[in-house]
Amino acid sequence: MRAVEIEKKIEEELLNALYRDLRFSLIASLFAVFVFVYGMGVNGTPTNQLAGWSAVMIFVTFIRFLEIKHYGEEKEKTGHIDITKWKKHFRISLTFSSMIWAIGIFILFPENSPLYQAYVIFIAAGITAGGVNSLSADRISSIIFPSSILLALFFRLTMESERIFFLEALMTIVYLILLIYIAQRFHHNQKETLRNYFHIQETSDRLSESQNRLTFLFDSVPAGIFYYDTMYRLLEGNRLFYTFMNLREDDKTEIDLESVAPSEMIPILKQAIAHPDSLCEGDLKLRIEPVPLWVHLQTKALLNPKGEIIGGAGILTDITDHIRAMEAIRHRANYDQLTNLPNRSFFLEKLSASLKSMEHKLSTLALLFMDIDNFKEINDTYGHSIGDRILIEVSRRLKHRLRWKDVIARFGGDEFVILLQDLPADMETARQNCKTITDNLLSAVKEPVVIGDKHIKVGLSIGVTLTVDSHQRAETLLTEADQAMYNAKESGKNRAVFYEERISSSLES
Repeated sequence: MRAVEIEKKIEEELLNALYRDLRFSLIASLFAVFVFVYGMGVNGTPTNQLAGWSAVMIFVTFIRFLEIKHYGEEKEKTGHIDITKWKKHFRISLTFSSMIWAIGIFILFPENSPLYQAYVIFIAAGITAGGVNSLSADRISSIIFPSSILLALFFRLTMESERIFFLEALMTIVYLILLIYIAQRFHHNQKETLRNYFHIQETSDRLSESQNRLTFLFDSVPAGIFYYDTMYRLLEGNRLFYTFMNLREDDKTEIDLESVAPSEMIPILKQAIAHPDSLCEGDLKLRIEPVPLWVHLQTKALLNPKGEIIGGAGILTDITDHIRAMEAIRHRANYDQLTNLPNRSFFLEKLSASLKSMEHKLSTLALLFMDIDNFKEINDTYGHSIGDRILIEVSRRLKHRLRWKDVIARFGGDEFVILLQDLPADMETARQNCKTITDNLLSAVKEPVVIGDKHIKVGLSIGVTLTVDSHQRAETLLTEADQAMYNAKESGKNRAVFYEERISSSLES
């Protein structure tokens, strides 16, 4: 609210105060008129003078009552008032009223009757003192009313010959000055009170608007925002935070974050309290039905004006889409798009890691290299779409016959590789285990692949190599398994050949 608007509202409120108090002032004035007329009548003042003065006074008072009525009607009808116009009306009617009082006191002032002279002075002092309070809302009016009456009394007192009347006249001026001073102080205090009130109201409105904006942002921002104390108790959180934490927003009980938050979240909150100058952050996985969400937490300690840690503030941002996108990218980089099996590069990483891990344990590792028999003829006969479906079905059957820790990958085309880990350290036992597994794999593809009305028979040629040497190179193992696989094809297909067998058969030949 601008200063000009505040001053206008102050003037409007002061004008409202004038007309609000005017009704009571007029009633009090009429009562004073009747008391004054009664006293003067008892003293012997001519009845016609009293009647004439009273009639004029009552008429002016009636006009002022109508003025109050018109003021209220205009304010109710238009919703606002012309401050300048109504101040002018008020001052004019007040001037008439005060002049009539002044005339009455001047003309009707009793002669040679000290008791009734004091009575008139008392009436004049009473009505002017009452006017100071009710008229202080307008500086001009608070001067007009007492000045008119007390100056009339002053001049009337100076017309008397005794010295005491001069002193009374002098005290009347002193009393007038005091009343005007008090009225001006009242007026100043009223304006300052209203000015402070409107400034406070303006500040309150701004704070309320700011609070509303902050509340809207607090609950509308696409992030979970929360505050906590040094005991990790929740002080406040927005709607999304309650959703992330699986909490009810209307739950007014004290919430201990260490009890309801993910275990990975608490160390980050504690780190923020321990290092108040740092922004601490981390990624969290939240269990929210029906699917888990990933959020990124950022938190920092909050300090009071003394620099003491009073808690912390945190923001949880949903990064699920980002995580899923990254996972999709990694999946596309590491997995075959047709069969959803690990691809060549990913399998080589797994093989190298498995060889390295053999340094710390006694076990045998086996590598199976396999190829679908006559796959080119199947593609040429039935088309590539049927060929793709056969690859999918074969990969599914092979995977179903493996242990959970075995790794199967599509190496390219119709070639698959399998890594068998943690086989017995005894080579002969490991070989027997491999034989059992290869028999299961051959059995898995024994049944024809049914696609529509087509029953397509599929066979596998499998080459197997084993090692207990952790320093063995992955490329060497692949070469050995590949050579064993080709030996299986040359030996009639749909069978498994160990690399050692291939060497033996080569030596025999």
